[in-house]
Amino acid sequence: MRKKRGLSLILCVKLFWLTFLLAFFPFVLATPQDRTMIDPNKEKVIVSMRGVSFDIPLGYFFHDASFTRGSWPVPSKVRSLERSLVITAAIDDLHPWTRETAASFASGRGTMRIRLDTNTPVNWLDNYMKYRYKTLYESELAGSLDGLKGYGSKYGGPNEVSYLPSLPLKKPYLILRCGNFRSDTRMCEVTFDYRDGIIVEYALPVWKMKDWRLTHQSVVNLLNSFISN
Repeated sequence: MRKKRGLSLILCVKLFWLTFLLAFFPFVLATPQDRTMIDPNKEKVIVSMRGVSFDIPLGYFFHDASFTRGSWPVPSKVRSLERSLVITAAIDDLHPWTRETAASFASGRGTMRIRLDTNTPVNWLDNYMKYRYKTLYESELAGSLDGLKGYGSKYGGPNEVSYLPSLPLKKPYLILRCGNFRSDTRMCEVTFDYRDGIIVEYALPVWKMKDWRLTHQSVVNLLNSFISN
């Protein structure tokens, strides 16, 4: 009797592990090691933000893969609702990660992070422009850029510079900010209304500021290329 119970127990344990392995098997095929060997740009991440559908090549999500030692996440086949996204692109041509550019992406040099955000209130940029611009004054230190004028801020101090279209401000809003405009400042930040309550932010190297308009249009064109009809 005890032998039968023992055999039954062993059989139950074996069946349990067999069932577990069968259930786990599909995930074994997608281990982190296997996901480091794929071509991420053959897969797409499908998401929706504020009613806008985006189909984005997985290679733009190096930011996510960097936290898992280069293991690319498995995209869902169901379009997910997202409030914010961070994509990483080559700073020169805004291409996604490739094996040829892997070292550049890993070091962070030569890449640009573009953040799409709906978490902040839709009127955040509106309020910023409505109340902050009253504290601005024209800055001789900053001068002007193509289509933008440099302003200092009474709140930010003499080293904070905001580049804005000529006042009065008009929608869609765009602001280029250098939080501490000194000779050693390397990056500034561009924030703008993209569409339908989506605010976009990206860092712009100081050496590219003179050609900011070209870079900005490239960012907009990239985002537009992701929109799914």
